[in-house]
Amino acid sequence: MAARLKSSAAAFITSATNWCEDERIRELIEAFRFEKDPAVASPSASARGYLRGMESVSKGQALHDESIGAEILRRRAEQVWRVALCLHAIEHGSKAAMKPLERATAKCAESIVAVCHGQG
Repeated sequence: MAARLKSSAAAFITSATNWCEDERIRELIEAFRFEKDPAVASPSASARGYLRGMESVSKGQALHDESIGAEILRRRAEQVWRVALCLHAIEHGSKAAMKPLERATAKCAESIVAVCHGQG
């Protein structure tokens, strides 16, 4: 399963890289730069459940550990959510706040965070 997640994340990053040209970044800046209220991207029900489950498991694993590694683990879902939001913005551009963040994006973000933490 880990290999499949890595492969899925690699494919997503490749396609995101294709979208992430100067034009996409310019589009995002122009769309959200002068907004008075922050744009809010909401997860789909499936993505929300996935992130909540991940948060519950991560906090449970770190429950009796006070090391810095456990603190990072406790915040795993938050880290994944931030990466997922970036991937979502790259994928959807200025329409990102109008579309729900999907479970597949959250899974890709989870594999990226795992690789960055040497766990993937």
